[in-house]
Amino acid sequence: MDAPAGTTGARGDLEVLRAAIGYWHREKKPLRVVPAVWLPQKPDRREGWMTRSQAASFLWKARRASFNLETNPSKPPRLVRHLCRFFLIGWYGGSRSGVILGLKYTMINFETDYMRRKPHGARKSKKRAPPHRLPKRLKPWLLRWKRIDGKQADFVVHYYGAKVTKLRRSWDTAREAAGLSDEITPHTLRHSRATHLMRNKNVEDADAAEFLGMTLQTYRDTYGHHDPEWQKNAADAD
Repeated sequence: MDAPAGTTGARGDLEVLRAAIGYWHREKKPLRVVPAVWLPQKPDRREGWMTRSQAASFLWKARRASFNLETNPSKPPRLVRHLCRFFLIGWYGGSRSGVILGLKYTMINFETDYMRRKPHGARKSKKRAPPHRLPKRLKPWLLRWKRIDGKQADFVVHYYGAKVTKLRRSWDTAREAAGLSDEITPHTLRHSRATHLMRNKNVEDADAAEFLGMTLQTYRDTYGHHDPEWQKNAADAD
């Protein structure tokens, strides 16, 4: 059974509340009674992914997506060029949305093809975000964007120089125009990259997991069924 709508967000808020209570009890002032915070059951992970043809369709529509932030009919709509950048970085890099939106040109070494997911001194979290090799298909795009931006923007994904904190209408506009379901979210890009890596038998599981910034066990448990040889011997045994 699917989790009720809003379960994921509510659980996240409650986890923060529980952590805050624990921190206050340990570090500030011990509480006479520590409240127990009930957490709803974790919903099943979304495993949706995009085929290459779906990705091409989305990207085609994203290049033409536009809207007016001021919702003023006297002002012409602007192209949301940051959406294409976000999509290509996610499609080839497999990073989470927050990592993509926080990517700066200073975090990319074009000479050594080294790319950091977090800036130096960033606070550690449970979400692993190790550096990774710069994908060869993404590199020309990044070089082009850097040349276009010059010194006008620090962040790779930006809206006329301003940092983009979250994708809002632009993603849904392109998704709907491409005829894709609402199950296709920004996080689907990470699932898609992992799925295509699992389906590619020229890529070792350990190498793929390290590139994506996840443990080998998580990679195999979550995406192993996409392996063309998954359970084949057992299923076909006499």
